[in-house]
Amino acid sequence: MVQPYLIMDNNIRSLKELKAVKGIVIASLNIRSLFKHLDEIKLLLKLGDIDILLLQETFLNYSCSNVILDIAVNILYRGHRDGGSGRRGGGGVCAYVSNKYKVDHLEDWNLCSEDVE
Repeated sequence: MVQPYLIMDNNIRSLKELKAVKGIVIASLNIRSLFKHLDEIKLLLKLGDIDILLLQETFLNYSCSNVILDIAVNILYRGHRDGGSGRRGGGGVCAYVSNKYKVDHLEDWNLCSEDVE
């Protein structure tokens, strides 16, 4: 199972402790394949009261539909490498943002460049 590092200034170690946090809760995970851990991510978002979940190394590509990745109470934003990036495999990021926040999507954020790792 994915073990999120829910440790920042508050030294949080469990979902119970996470629920007690006041304010906006932001978590970040190097997921190493979102498909492989999608059920766990859905559960984490449902039980953890996480406002923003940032995922790296999603290994997503353009053939993956947002419908598959959809989680009802969250808005999905994603970016991934394409064939023109000069990189093979890996990479990719996504953010699940609680729908209780108003978010403006900037189209340029998901562009990949050969100059960026």
